Amino acid sequence: MKRIYITGLLLLMAISLSAAEKLNLEQCVQAALKNNKSLQQGSLSVQQTALGTKSAYASLYPSASASASESGGNGSSKLGASASINQSLYSPGLYSEIKLARNKTEVARLDQEELEAEVRSGVETAYYNILTAQGLLNVYRENLTAAAENLQMIQTMYKLGTKTESDVLKAEVQKGEIENSLIDEELTLINKKRSLAVLMGTSPEQEFEVEEADIEQITTPTLTEAKAVLFKNNRDYQSLQKSLKSEQISLKIAKEAYLPTISAGYKYSKDWNTAKTVGSNSWSISVDIGLFDGFSKKQNVQKTKLSLKSAEVGLQAKEQELLSTLLNYYSDLENKNRIIDLQEKTLESARKNYELVTRQYELGMATMLDQTTAQVSVLEAQTNLVKAKYSRKTVESQIRQLLAL
Repeated sequence: MKRIYITGLLLLMAISLSAAEKLNLEQCVQAALKNNKSLQQGSLSVQQTALGTKSAYASLYPSASASASESGGNGSSKLGASASINQSLYSPGLYSEIKLARNKTEVARLDQEELEAEVRSGVETAYYNILTAQGLLNVYRENLTAAAENLQMIQTMYKLGTKTESDVLKAEVQKGEIENSLIDEELTLINKKRSLAVLMGTSPEQEFEVEEADIEQITTPTLTEAKAVLFKNNRDYQSLQKSLKSEQISLKIAKEAYLPTISAGYKYSKDWNTAKTVGSNSWSISVDIGLFDGFSKKQNVQKTKLSLKSAEVGLQAKEQELLSTLLNYYSDLENKNRIIDLQEKTLESARKNYELVTRQYELGMATMLDQTTAQVSVLEAQTNLVKAKYSRKTVESQIRQLLAL
């Protein structure tokens, strides 16, 4: 009895371990934010940029050095030691370079946040694609069951002599076509799951299931509200603004090249020999200014101005692009709502028509072609409705990503 209990327990554990993990949307998103390889690379880039900012600050600190020596000859020896400290008080671009480095770090951070938002949106799209495929599978299974029952009915009527062999063959073809769509959609579901697994940074071979989502609830701001926060919230636009600021700082640095370099230093040294000990100290302040460099400074200012102008034009182009994208998303969302309303009515009518034609066919008042056409209409209406609902959810995700909501 004990052995049977242990065997049953082991079997139950094996079944539990082999069962595919079921994930909701937020779990998929969090897995992607943690494991996605592109995000990991982006994080390393942000860290590298932050180190660049620390390096820029290092130029504000003084430099110090020390040395010691010993020399001798003819029966005598001499020891010496010295220490010096130098401080750059001002050099062209000294403080502006720090501002530029800090701004580049902020750009890298915004780019990373935008990449995270893109990954989140990609996960949501992949998640809804999986649910779409599952929804279509349910539709095909439902229609396959109906087609099988219809085939069985026609075969029975054929045996009774009320239907022809042609009707049986047409019913078999109809059932086979639905089975073919079912097989295709099963492969689509497998591919969609693999795509999501890659986004989550896991093996494409990992087995998992996804939980159903509420596709009826759509939460997006009005178009007017979206326009008001578009440029304020969009990280891609904010990154371009920061890049424009970098160009402005670069222009300032180019102009500062005409300014002098000012530095100060202090040195103390001490020598010991057999006769006496001698110590000395000195300090210095130097000012260095370039008088002529073949117009390279002037040309650099001109090139930086052109880069700044290009950044300004790029920002304006981005404004137009973002507004156009936003309008397209909302037009698409409105279009999906209209399609869903239409397909719901179409499906209701198609189902009623199929029931009516089926009864007429049983009574000999309609042909097999009429019944087949009616069932195809039901199938098309169902698939169109499933696709439209999940597609609308994808558009909602795209809007939220664009507005950084």
